[in-house]
Amino acid sequence: MKNLGKNGIIIEQNKPKNLNQNNIVIERNSIHDYAQLIWTKRAAISVEGVGIKISNNTIYNSPSSGIIFIGNDIKITHNEVYNTCYGNVDIGAIATYAVQFASFGNKINHNHIHDIPSLKLQGSMGGGISMEWRVATR
Repeated sequence: MKNLGKNGIIIEQNKPKNLNQNNIVIERNSIHDYAQLIWTKRAAISVEGVGIKISNNTIYNSPSSGIIFIGNDIKITHNEVYNTCYGNVDIGAIATYAVQFASFGNKINHNHIHDIPSLKLQGSMGGGISMEWRVATR
């Protein structure tokens, strides 16, 4: 997917409060040049739910985050994210926002995050992985 005005893939299957596993897999996608019209809180992959796996995706060239997730038991592995976050400051290439009381069982590992321009902006709080304070990961 390329040249998108807002998000790429959006999954809002189950609200995390009921904890039913969704068993959704998002893998082997190339998503780039997205969030071209709306820069804030847009992502190549945006998920909300329980039991979602995001793996082996290549995500690049965007002013916003690569992956945004909210929920429980979300696995984010073996993705490559680069040249994102260049239009915002308080975000991450992989990010979550605490819109619920608690989140648990999420795993973020073996991702290759590089060349994030927001790290060079003065006053930037952007980075590789941005976690809100009520989110638990392993």
